[in-house]
Amino acid sequence: MDERQHVTKSLTDPSACGWETPRRGQRVLASFTCWPRATGPLRDAPAIDAARNTAPPLCKVEQEVITVDAPPPPKPPFHNDDDGLDEWLMIPRPSVFQKPDYIKAVDAALLRCKDGERIIYETVDGFVVDVEVHEILAEKNLIESTAGFTRTQRLRATKSQVVRPPSSGCVVRGTLKVLRGSLPDRSWFGLDGNDFEAKLGDGLLSEGFVACLTDIKQGSSAKCTIAGECLLPDLCSEEEQHAIVPVEYWNSDQSEDIDLPSVILEVSVTAIDDTGKKRRDPMTMSLQQKEERSQVLKERGTALYKARRFRRAESVWHEGVRLFGFWKPEDSVMDPHDHHLRENNRLRALSNPLLLNEALLMRRRGAFKECEQNCNEVIENDPSLAKAFFRRGQVRVDLQKWEDARHDFMKAVECGAVSGDVDKELNRLRKLERQQDAKDGKALKHTFDPDRPSIYDTATSKGVEKALRDIKEDALRRKARGPSTRKPVTKTSSQKNYDWTTSYTKERPAYTTSSDDRHEPVVVEDLAAEIEDISDEEEEARRRAKQDYYNAQIALGNMRVQLPKPGEG
Repeated sequence: MDERQHVTKSLTDPSACGWETPRRGQRVLASFTCWPRATGPLRDAPAIDAARNTAPPLCKVEQEVITVDAPPPPKPPFHNDDDGLDEWLMIPRPSVFQKPDYIKAVDAALLRCKDGERIIYETVDGFVVDVEVHEILAEKNLIESTAGFTRTQRLRATKSQVVRPPSSGCVVRGTLKVLRGSLPDRSWFGLDGNDFEAKLGDGLLSEGFVACLTDIKQGSSAKCTIAGECLLPDLCSEEEQHAIVPVEYWNSDQSEDIDLPSVILEVSVTAIDDTGKKRRDPMTMSLQQKEERSQVLKERGTALYKARRFRRAESVWHEGVRLFGFWKPEDSVMDPHDHHLRENNRLRALSNPLLLNEALLMRRRGAFKECEQNCNEVIENDPSLAKAFFRRGQVRVDLQKWEDARHDFMKAVECGAVSGDVDKELNRLRKLERQQDAKDGKALKHTFDPDRPSIYDTATSKGVEKALRDIKEDALRRKARGPSTRKPVTKTSSQKNYDWTTSYTKERPAYTTSSDDRHEPVVVEDLAAEIEDISDEEEEARRRAKQDYYNAQIALGNMRVQLPKPGEG
């Protein structure tokens, strides 16, 4: 039986601590003390008293933020001095830091200690650790973009597992403390003194602040870092927007990282009023409420789109799409008078503009498959909507689905799309097809040649090189052997009046019994080689004819070939 490497003893009531244990690289608020012990076999329980009485502690830490099992610092450049230049110049060698063994024991203890638990951990390597995890500081990236970000770090959490975070329509109350930076506008954070009261979902609060409140449960606190565009509410003026993020960024392609203002807040949620939540819940909202809410979100997203806040506009439109994720049953038992059918049809009509607007921004950021799915849903809701076919045709061009895109553009024209816009996209499609055909013709015009050098110019696979070498050697052997010759033979078949060698002549005679009708016999020295040679010549002729045809078709762009990578097939 293997010797135990460690023993653990918990000093905390299981009902008083959480269930979560820290992960590697996670930050925790912890206290620990580490003592040395004599190496040797372990007992059933850690010998904490013996370790305390034997030697002073190696280290002692109280209430500090620690990164669990953090990697050691990187080695400095040129630390090994391979060329000996540092020694010749008498330059002192740089220090290389390593993690002490007792810190490795502390890391192992932290990985086994639950949230709010205190344990004694003893290792066979000679260490006893008394460790307590006061709080696991969970960190999240809620929003990440080039124009801004929002991150949270949990500081204090409620021990109850049934308290849910707030959502749209809820009113959240709590306290807010600015740790670093300054708030651009106190009304964006619902502040009245140090206390705040914020109603979520109305577009009047900072986007990052709303994301933080949605992530924090009642009775919990978190440190929130909000930067750039995330400081802005949905409803703000152009001047306020440009004061946070410069106008040059909004007028560009929005792909470069820029320096952004940021604030760090400590947010504590003391109360959540969810009485207004039902008026925002798709499961409980009425048709009129959904219609009014969808119109509000559609107009808000349009305003954000005009302000070139594309990421936020897509989020708002997606919130509107989520209103229509629930449909009432339309069968004859549950809906004998078709009330549900008419209501669902109205909901489908309301969802189509939001789906198409969201698809527009999905395509802009390169989410082509998701964009195509949105267009498919709109076409399923209304097969006569020209904009849906046109937008799906655009994204299918991006997906290189040429024929499907052409069909969608034709359907868009039939449904009433503007011919000029369709012609422009068709011209783009034809241009891309010509470019692809030219590329294929150049790269694959020697696909069916014997050695195919143009395909494997950059190949380094040994298998490919051997195949090419074998093909060349076989061609040289055939050339050296030359055409086959046949000599007369005297052997006949068991049927004395029939020569079996006539089966391999160009004009095979009928079966005869008279010796006068027989053709002059030929000599076959090796029958198996003769049969194989004839078969190879016929196969070579067919292969050469097919090769010439395929090469011509590929060069003309009438045929495309997808080959496996060298060495894979």
